[in-house]
Amino acid sequence: MRILLAEDGPVDTLLLRNILSHAGYDVLPVRDGEAALEALNENDDIGLVVTDVAMPRMDGPTLLRKIRESEEHKDLPVVFVTASAEAAVVREGLELGLKGYILKPLLEPSRVVETVARALRQTGRHYQG
Repeated sequence: MRILLAEDGPVDTLLLRNILSHAGYDVLPVRDGEAALEALNENDDIGLVVTDVAMPRMDGPTLLRKIRESEEHKDLPVVFVTASAEAAVVREGLELGLKGYILKPLLEPSRVVETVARALRQTGRHYQG
């Protein structure tokens, strides 16, 4: 299963990539929402998007809206990564079909893996890494 990881922080990118790779996922990292949209259009094997909420050029909520507006990707599961579980952001995400969120700091790798696995199960995209 290939996961698109949109994260602008190099340390968080490295941590998330290592956690997800160790769980058996193929991770494609990009630096922001605009690069994520480009990657979605260039790769037809992406099964889930993990995106930071706050990024330059295009943030996570905007990326989620654009994914939902796309006929090709509208059902793709998306998980937010955020330093704060700001109620308005999470609520907006859930209204747009957000499948979960991961809180920073990334202290518990098992929670990251479980959140991703739960998002995949909710959409019928089971994966055993």
